[in-house]
Amino acid sequence: MFNSLVCFKNFKFNLLFLVVAFNSFSQVPTITSFSPTSAEVGDTVTITGTGFDATPANNVVYFGAVKASVITATTTTLTVTVPFGSTYEPITVTIDGYIASSKTAFRVVNSVISNEVVKT
Repeated sequence: MFNSLVCFKNFKFNLLFLVVAFNSFSQVPTITSFSPTSAEVGDTVTITGTGFDATPANNVVYFGAVKASVITATTTTLTVTVPFGSTYEPITVTIDGYIASSKTAFRVVNSVISNEVVKT
């Protein structure tokens, strides 16, 4: 009985160590802001938050349903390019299966259309 108790204690310790080790490498990302709040396709947007991966390819960013290219990354800032097909929806960042969503939607603009004078 003593041996089974020791094995059980070791199992609990190993399980606790595994959970702590897993949590130290996987942090849930958050988006606190992004700037500018509106831009054209191809422009650069800076996303600020926490829990980002310092390797750009490990951060998956979407503007609505369209994936963006991550140019640079730190654990608190992502620089991305506004993708073609972006819509008025929140920005999301996915890292290791964890998803962060902006509280406000990003607005894509088209300066050619907005600066066009309607002739009648």
